[in-house]
Amino acid sequence: DKCPTSWYDAAFLGNGLIGTTIFSCAENQLCWKVSRTDVTDVRKNTSPLYGKRRLPVGELVLETVGTIESASMRQDLYNAEVRCAIITDKGTITLKSLIHSEDICLFINMETTGEESDALLFFQEQLPICNESHKPYFENPEEFYQHEANAHPMPEAELCGDLHVLHQSLIDGSAYATVWCEKRSSEEKRQVFLSIDKGEDKFSGSEKAKEAVKKAIKAERKAWISSHRKA
Repeated sequence: DKCPTSWYDAAFLGNGLIGTTIFSCAENQLCWKVSRTDVTDVRKNTSPLYGKRRLPVGELVLETVGTIESASMRQDLYNAEVRCAIITDKGTITLKSLIHSEDICLFINMETTGEESDALLFFQEQLPICNESHKPYFENPEEFYQHEANAHPMPEAELCGDLHVLHQSLIDGSAYATVWCEKRSSEEKRQVFLSIDKGEDKFSGSEKAKEAVKKAIKAERKAWISSHRKA
């Protein structure tokens, strides 16, 4: 079995506000491409065909230690979750992902064997470039800022305790933020939490996203997942 290798055949999760597609984005990598429905371009005087489009947010990426030998993925519609099993030449990785139906949070439960306990998780931001005329910059987005006078500011990253925060300001002063955190209960077991929120300024969106992640971390796990399935 193989994992999907593009957005077009990816597994998907969402609660109407935040969503993710899950697929193999590169060799020995699995990614959760995340987005939020109300994170849209605020620039004026854009084409009526392409203006006010949703802005890309980024990808949470899992990079295995070893070479992937086989992988399988199952979209569980009844429980609104995605399960994935990966076998590499260094060990195994078992994943369960869901986006809570009521809380603005992506949750990933991860169990590993062998050297895959050192598998790397990182967040790869995507610059707020969306217009059709900007396609030439998609592969080299930094060039966009050298040619586009009406560009949104570059994102800013910071670490708040164990919370990774990525701020993305927009040219009208509003902003959105992605917050994620990785928690290990043992060498082989870890859980990942991610939220996206927006606000009227740089900090209001990040504060709401931080609270969503903190709430999910503190919740009793079985009860929290049960509330997701019952909603």
